[in-house]
Formats: sequence, C-alpha cells, structure tokens
Amino acid sequence: MPYMTGMKKDLSKITFTNLKEVYFGLTKYPKSGTHGPRVQRGIQLFHLLSGQVTMTIDEKSLLLHPGDFALLLPGRHEFHQFSEREESTHTWCQLDFVMRPDELAVQLGDMRPVVEANYDIQSYMDLGLALTRTPTLATQPALLDLGQSLLRYYLAYAKTYTNANEDRHPIPKAVRIACDYMSRHFDQPLYLDKIAKISHVSTNHLIVLFKKHLQITPSRYLWKLRCQHASALLRETNIPISLVSEQTGFVSAFHFSRLFKQEYGVSPTGYRHELSHRDS
Repeated sequence: MPYMTGMKKDLSKITFTNLKEVYFGLTKYPKSGTHGPRVQRGIQLFHLLSGQVTMTIDEKSLLLHPGDFALLLPGRHEFHQFSEREESTHTWCQLDFVMRPDELAVQLGDMRPVVEANYDIQSYMDLGLALTRTPTLATQPALLDLGQSLLRYYLAYAKTYTNANEDRHPIPKAVRIACDYMSRHFDQPLYLDKIAKISHVSTNHLIVLFKKHLQITPSRYLWKLRCQHASALLRETNIPISLVSEQTGFVSAFHFSRLFKQEYGVSPTGYRHELSHRDS
C-alpha cells in the first residue's frame, strides 16, 4: 500500500532466524469458551471473524471485535475469554521457532498489537488455510515463506496506524477502507460517492482526508493505482493496449494514454517500446 508512514525502527532489518514451522488454523469457541492460561511459544497472528474475545496478556486486557487482527508475541502470558453471548470464530497463523525468539519479541514489542484486517490480510489467511489443509503436497516450505511474508505485511500495515513523528498522523480508518476498496476494484467503474459511502464519510470529507494524509485526491490515487497495474501488463504481456486499458478500469484508450503519460512521462506504446529495446 503506497501510503505508509515512517517509523524510527527499520523493520526491513528484522530477521526471522531459526523459524521451524508455520501453520494456519480455524477454530470455533462456544459461548463463554476460554483458552489458556498459556505462555506464547512463538509468534501468532490472530484474526477474529465473529463473536468477541478478551485477551489478558501479561495482566493487560485487550478486547477484540470481529475483523480485528492481533499480533501475539513470544514469552507473554496469555488467557483468552470468549463471548458469553455467542459462538466466536477465529483463524490464526502460528510461527514456531527452534528456540523461543525472545530477542525478536523485544524488537517487535512496540508494534501496534491490533489492526483491522483488510482484504490483503484476509487473502493471506485464506491461502494459508488452504495450504495447511493440503496433506497430499509438501507445502511446509511454502508455508514458511507465507508466514514470514504475512508477518512483514502486518508490520508494514500496522505503521499506517502509528503516529511516528510530530508532523505526520496515523492514516484514518476511512482512508484505509477507501484504499483497500480501490485496490480490489480498480478494474471496475468506480465513483467517488460510492467510495465515500463505503468508507462511511462524506465525499468532501474523504477528499480532505486524502489530501491531508496522502497528499493526493482519491480520484488521483485511483488513476495512479490503475496506471501501476497497467505498467505491469505492458511489461509482462503482449496483449493489445486497448485491452490493457479495458482491464485496468480506464473508460477509453485515449483516457488511459493521457493519464499514463502523466504518470510515467511516456505513452503506453512508448513505454512498451522502450522495454522491448531494453530487453533485446
């Protein structure tokens, strides 16, 4: 997502050495169900789908609602109390290490513990569950890579909630929802009033939020997103430019060409021509 804010800690330098196993799971707890007490042995990413859970972690309480996605760190004492009124369903991704990664827990200790899961996180979890449930294939290497990728994505995504310095502010929920929605539907006709409605704010307020936090309007963000996907099609396929325009949500090839040139300084035809000469 192109709207990440900065943090003092360089997350790219965090390494996940001695990672032994990654697996995903889905569980339903009955009313008043509990889990624990336990000491978290690895790193767990916890996605609550329905119900409610209060996590007591080292004597501090954390209340999760459906859609919340939590980071659970090794060495912490945990107790999970699920909803008294309804069944609670959650998925998880567990990363286990040869030795408990206490140093890694210290590195991640100041990360935001809960975010609202977006479409990308849900896609990670769905793929992880599918791989975990495929006993006929040797999927563990893929799961190891997927678990690390999901954790890195979480760390990057959590930065959008964090006020890292005085001149920047956390990305508001409405902006995150709008960006997530546009990233999933960029190839379809999209109108600002619908994007604002889905984001639960007025159209004018959404424009103000985008300008303040991303220094761009929602419409311009959408055009940049479409141009980004179009550039990938121009690089990796030989389909006609008219189809590239159609498959990336532009209303016409002329409109596509004009906006692509604004973004990349060259027309789609010229962009593809330059790439073909560079690779020859």
